[in-house]
Amino acid sequence: MTEGSFAAPAYKVYGKIMVDEAYDKVGFTALLGLKDFNLIMAAAEAARVPLPSGNALRDRLLSAIAHGDGTKDWAVVGREQARASGLE
Repeated sequence: MTEGSFAAPAYKVYGKIMVDEAYDKVGFTALLGLKDFNLIMAAAEAARVPLPSGNALRDRLLSAIAHGDGTKDWAVVGREQARASGLE
């Protein structure tokens, strides 16, 4: 999948982390992701711009932190999505 439309380094790097479940190789933690995402949501609210998928990502970050993965790479949201979908 990362050889076509999704060939950007971000897709390749984070996709590999998710596939390998290598969340201990931290580039950016879930805790920092939540902090920054809360800033994004506040800016969107101030500008009255809806972010329809925003709360889903926020919930996955909160869930990762609740499962003790706050200091792991924020790619752990992939595992949290699998949990929320009943796949794990």
